[in-house]
Amino acid sequence: MKVLIVLNNLRVANGVATVIMNQYDALVENGVTVDFMQFLDFDSPYVDHIKQNGGKIFLIEKDVQGRKYMKRILKYEKYDIVHVNQMNYQTVHLTMIAHYYGVKRVIFHSHNTKIPGGLKRAILEKACNIAYSIFADELIACSNRAGRDSFGKRKFIVLKNAIDVSKFHFDIKIRSSMRKELGISDNTFVVGTVCRYAHQKNPIFMIDIMAEVIKVRPDSKFLWIGSAPVENDPLLLQMEERIRMHGIENKMLWVGSKPDVEKWYSVMDVFMMPSLWEGLGITYIEAQANSLPTFSSTVVPRDTQITPLISYLPLSEPAKKWAEAICSNRVRSNNDISDYYENFVRAGYDLKTARCDLLNIYTDCLK
Repeated sequence: MKVLIVLNNLRVANGVATVIMNQYDALVENGVTVDFMQFLDFDSPYVDHIKQNGGKIFLIEKDVQGRKYMKRILKYEKYDIVHVNQMNYQTVHLTMIAHYYGVKRVIFHSHNTKIPGGLKRAILEKACNIAYSIFADELIACSNRAGRDSFGKRKFIVLKNAIDVSKFHFDIKIRSSMRKELGISDNTFVVGTVCRYAHQKNPIFMIDIMAEVIKVRPDSKFLWIGSAPVENDPLLLQMEERIRMHGIENKMLWVGSKPDVEKWYSVMDVFMMPSLWEGLGITYIEAQANSLPTFSSTVVPRDTQITPLISYLPLSEPAKKWAEAICSNRVRSNNDISDYYENFVRAGYDLKTARCDLLNIYTDCLK
C-alpha cells in the first residue's frame, strides 16, 4: 500500500501533524509506504523520522507552479490512497484530479468545526466541503461535531486523536528539575498552555486572563509552549504589546515549540486554552493525561471530556471570571495526582489500543 498524506506542515506545534504522526509508526511497521505533501516547511523531528523510514516529503507552493508539481507527483508516484488534512484551493484541486492520475481512494479528513469569519471565509469553507464531499471516497473527522459541521448528513468516520497516555503521566522529578532550569520555585503557581500563536487559540484573551490571575496570586507564571509561523508575526507583536500594557513581562515564560512536550505539562499547575473554535484539540487530552486541571471554552467539542479535570467556560465570561476559576486550584504535588488511564481506554484515546486505527481505515477503504 502506498499513501500520500497531505497537511499544512510537519512542525511539532501543529496538532494535525501530531495526530498523524501518532498513527505513523503503525503504518510503517505494517509495510505501508507513506509520503507527505506540505505547504509550509519547518525544521521538525518528524521530518527526520519520515526520511529515516524512506518517506518522501514534497513542498508545494500555493501558485500555478505548485498545482503543476502536484500533478507530476500524482502521475509518477502511483499512490493507492491520498489522505487530505488541509482545507485550501490546492487540496480541492488535488482531490478533483487524483482519480484521473490513478489514485484508488481519496480521503478528506476534517480537523475543525465551523470557523468564525466573514462572508469570504464562509463561502470558501462551504465550497471546499462540497468539493471534498463530492470527490473524496471516504470522509474522516476528529469528532462528531467536526464531521457534522463539515459534511452535514453525509457518512463519515471519527478517528480519535489518540495519544500515548503513559508518556504524559505527571512526574514530580521532571517537574522539579525543569522548574529549576526555568528559575522558578516548587511553590510557584504555573498556568500553562500548549499551542501555536494563532487567532484560533485566543492568545490575547489568555494574556488578559493571566493578568487577572496575577492580581489574585502574585507569585504566578505563565508557561507558553508554542511559536509563531514566522518571525515578527503581526499577532505575536499584538501579544507582546498586550503583555507590556498589563506590565507582566516578568511573568511570561516563552520556551517555543518543544519535541518533548509531554514533559512540560508536569511543570504546570493548571492548563488553559480558551479557543475560538476547535475540531477537538489534542492538547486538552494531553493535559488531562497529566492530571492537570484543564480550562477550555464551551465551543470546544465535549469529546474532550475524558476526565472530571476539564472545565468549560463561556467566552462571554470576562477574564476575571476565568481567573477566579483557575485560581481555585493549588500548586500540584504527588498527592493531587489521580490515575484516569481507564477513562482514556474506554473513550478510545489511548494509543496503545488505538495505534492501528488509521491503518484499519486505509485497509477497509481499499477493500
